[in-house]
Amino acid sequence: MVPDIKSIAIRIRKFCTYRERSLKETEAKLAELGCPSAKIPALIRQLETEDFLNGPRYASAYARGKFHINRWGKRKIAYALKRQGVPEALIRQALEEIPEAEYREGLKKLLVGKIAQIKPGKNLKKREKVINFALGRGFEASLANEILKELNA
Repeated sequence: MVPDIKSIAIRIRKFCTYRERSLKETEAKLAELGCPSAKIPALIRQLETEDFLNGPRYASAYARGKFHINRWGKRKIAYALKRQGVPEALIRQALEEIPEAEYREGLKKLLVGKIAQIKPGKNLKKREKVINFALGRGFEASLANEILKELNA
């Protein structure tokens, strides 16, 4: 039995209310709910009009969450947002909302924690491991190097 559009609209609103959603996620969910592909654009427009779906708000919430909770750097956040189909302009805007001082302090805490985990040995290898760790988290190598110099590590 094919679900009617009214019940799909109710379910997709609940889906979008639970947390911020990307356009790509919402389209996939509509398809999963059995929504006819011809009706998806109209439902998306309606969700945007009713403010259930908001690209800038999604990008900002995603960037804040990944930085504060997952401790990701801007490069990793940008890559993940691109994979979600978020436009480049919205990605830049969302990343600009992360205060620079907070960003540097977040990386500094990560690096101090990583330095403490590494067993004593050659300083070059230790530094290389810490830089690779920062890169893996999506932080910029130049910023990681700068902070390591501040820490004398």
